[in-house]
Amino acid sequence: MMKHLFELGKCGQVLYSVFLAKRCALCLLSFIFLASALMVPVSHAGAVQAMAGLSPPRITLSNKVRDTLGRDPGVIVHDIVASVPGRYSIDVRVLDDNKSKALASIMRPVHTIGKEVVNIYFYDSHGNREKPVKLKTLMEVKTAIKDALEENPLFERVEDKATFGNRPAIYVIFSKTVVQFWNDDLSDFYSNYNNVAAFVFLDLMLPRAGGIPINVSTEKE
Repeated sequence: MMKHLFELGKCGQVLYSVFLAKRCALCLLSFIFLASALMVPVSHAGAVQAMAGLSPPRITLSNKVRDTLGRDPGVIVHDIVASVPGRYSIDVRVLDDNKSKALASIMRPVHTIGKEVVNIYFYDSHGNREKPVKLKTLMEVKTAIKDALEENPLFERVEDKATFGNRPAIYVIFSKTVVQFWNDDLSDFYSNYNNVAAFVFLDLMLPRAGGIPINVSTEKE
């Protein structure tokens, strides 16, 4: 009798060991499955984060300002900063007060890019924010453009001529220069942004002042 009880006890221990082994195996499989499931969102998040690294339009705009207006040795373009979510600003410090006022009068102060808004502020040599001057006549507009850009190496000259209906139009002529900067642009072999200086200024300047259209051109030579 005792022998049978001993053998039954031994069998029970074996069965219990098998039960524990299976339970451990199931726990291990569950852990592996859970870990694999958790790794998918992490990888996906990493991919989204990598995609977010593409240069957003506001950074492209900031680079345009830096690589055009910033070529003037008397103009300091600061990095774009966020004031509140969706709103950004670019501060431009100008060492010549006449130039700072002229720039504030001919450059677009606000750029709306999708749901984002970028303000460009110009400051004089004393750190005061400039207010644009309301230009009224053809001569006032041409003078403001010349004062704003005459020391910029991309600028050639400003002209005017009559257009349809003998209405005057202003033409700002820029050098035959390519503005180029790294922009994480997948359509370019070097991931650069490339455009002629005139077209970059077209994005930055007011389309008209004093009711007079402002056009841009590239010098022939």
